[in-house]
Amino acid sequence: MLHKRLLFVFLFVLIVVGCAIPACLKGRVNTAVFSDPPGKRIFTMVLPDSPTLRDRRIGDLIIGHMEKQGYRASSSEEQANTAVLYKFSIGQGKVSVSSSFNKSTGETSVSSSTSYPRFFQLTIVDLKETRATGKPVLIWQGEVYSKGSSTNTAKLSEHFLKILFENFGKTVDEKSFHRVVAW
Repeated sequence: MLHKRLLFVFLFVLIVVGCAIPACLKGRVNTAVFSDPPGKRIFTMVLPDSPTLRDRRIGDLIIGHMEKQGYRASSSEEQANTAVLYKFSIGQGKVSVSSSFNKSTGETSVSSSTSYPRFFQLTIVDLKETRATGKPVLIWQGEVYSKGSSTNTAKLSEHFLKILFENFGKTVDEKSFHRVVAW
């Protein structure tokens, strides 16, 4: 009976501590500056025609970051001279299975984990030049590539945007990042 209680307490503590332990978020970031931003920085956030709650949340996060960079949000595309677009995808997971043999107990333990490829892209377009040339004229673009076990789009987008805006207005190539994050 005591053995079962100890096992229960151990499992309970393991679950509680396991939930509180931060995770590692790592990957790489690429950014590129294509042209200078317009003097008056007024932007519109481009969302899908029928935005999901996730789209709206990510859009709000981007607006906050853009305003910190000196841009002003406009609800009208006609008043804006720049547009901000994003893509976020989580690919199909890859399952890894491993086993280990414990010589002292003679037991084999099996564990599995799933890793998902994740991609986030942010693009800033010069609307005035795009209208004049009829072709998209990019100001800046950033991409984050990562893989891991989390598919929590809310938390991932927060962290990916922080990483992108740390490199805002710069060109970086295959810059690695490693963050300790709480899910």
